[in-house]
Amino acid sequence: DKKYREIFEPLPLPATHVGYNDAEALGAALTDETAAVVLEPLQGEGGIHPADAEYLERVRRITHERGILLIADEIQSGFRTGAPFVTVAAGVTPDIIVTAKALANGFPIGLTLVTEEISAALPGGAHGSTFGGNPLAARAAVETLRIFRDDDLYTRAGTLGSQIMERITDLGSPRVRAVRGKGLMIGIELKQKATPVLRGLQERGVLALPAGNLVVRLLPPMIWEQAQVDELMLALEGVLAVDQ
Repeated sequence: DKKYREIFEPLPLPATHVGYNDAEALGAALTDETAAVVLEPLQGEGGIHPADAEYLERVRRITHERGILLIADEIQSGFRTGAPFVTVAAGVTPDIIVTAKALANGFPIGLTLVTEEISAALPGGAHGSTFGGNPLAARAAVETLRIFRDDDLYTRAGTLGSQIMERITDLGSPRVRAVRGKGLMIGIELKQKATPVLRGLQERGVLALPAGNLVVRLLPPMIWEQAQVDELMLALEGVLAVDQ
């Protein structure tokens, strides 16, 4: 979406945008000057679109064969889709993974994971920053990851997400065009603008976000109990039943 780029233009390095889930278009767009391919394995702002597993595999194969880095943007999808990372769960190992958001349970931190080959190419301190490695943020992330593991919240996210998507579909609302996502990163594509539905959910105590003009984005906490899922469904049923 150009609105996220235009306020920063001109950009220091050129970038080419190609259609999502289209490996042929991606391959055709690559040149000898291409340094890296950056993609979201589960689009967030773009409307909650999961990448096909075959697409991810082909992108990995193409980039590997041509000596191009593959960077997975899992800033939003990391940890909440039923596995730590969508790409790895699909059997694909990127050269770089970037993630944040769920990593420290709301505490501000981001994480960049790189292969050993890339790490070896970075001189000491080259990746440093003013607040990089903040001890409190790092401790919060370590504790959050421990809870994810010990309480098996990855599995919980996958199970609850599947239940929520199935129950939304079962509502059979004529206002809903599609329900998609992975785990607790869910998109409800509507046949009309999402704003009235978002407002109606807020009035019923549910905070949701848009993902484009037509998509309601749900990012429930991974520690939700069944009662909270039921409350969400009650709110959705009420809002979607209102003629707007």
